[in-house]
Amino acid sequence: MYQETLKLAAPAPAPSSRQTTNGIGDGIFGWYHFIQDFTGQFALEWLKQLCKPGDNIWEPFSGSGTTLVAAKLLGYNSTGYDISPFMVDVARVKTDWSLDTSIIEQELYSVLNKVSTSKSSEPEVGLRINWDEYNHQIDTNKSSYLSDKKMSKWIAPRVAVRFQELLKVIEGINNSQIKKFLRLAAASILIPASNMTFRPNICYETRPHIDYPVVQSFKERALGMISDYRSLTADEYSASTEVSIG
Repeated sequence: MYQETLKLAAPAPAPSSRQTTNGIGDGIFGWYHFIQDFTGQFALEWLKQLCKPGDNIWEPFSGSGTTLVAAKLLGYNSTGYDISPFMVDVARVKTDWSLDTSIIEQELYSVLNKVSTSKSSEPEVGLRINWDEYNHQIDTNKSSYLSDKKMSKWIAPRVAVRFQELLKVIEGINNSQIKKFLRLAAASILIPASNMTFRPNICYETRPHIDYPVVQSFKERALGMISDYRSLTADEYSASTEVSIG
């Protein structure tokens, strides 16, 4: 059972000096890359060694929910707290396995149809330029939606508009659980689309994006999350998880 859980949860290698946080290839653990994260496999190993059947897991700094996901996979009820409302939503999405994947997929393609105009004008890959050229473009094409110069440096105005259009459509979804699921898919591509990176702290990229395929990347990310989700069902993994702001 434990080996099956490892395979389902995270095909990542054991933690090492080169692997200290979750990434896109780590199944549900990698749905949101968090700079203060640790690998899902580490959490699974840690809980297996320290906990016994019937234990309840309490995580006072739950962050992106790595410990809570591991606890659910191993059959432990868990409670998590985090000061960030966004991170609480991330952990809740990652531990809510009651959704119907076919309905998520329907909502995803509904969103994609509504942002088709934005997608048609996107580049196929992220377009990078040097910082001098980037700063010149920002200075000569000032945009009211990014009047903050620092914000314009974090993310290109054109890329920010693509995210704004996408998130506006996602916010129109009636089902709050699916809305949060797709919102997380969008949030998870924000750093790759921006001019920021983790090395290991957050800092500027050496060459900034002037444009990025936001909608296509969102589609690929959401479909990957749905694929991960299909192997997880509330019936098979019935341990409860509660996540609160605190």
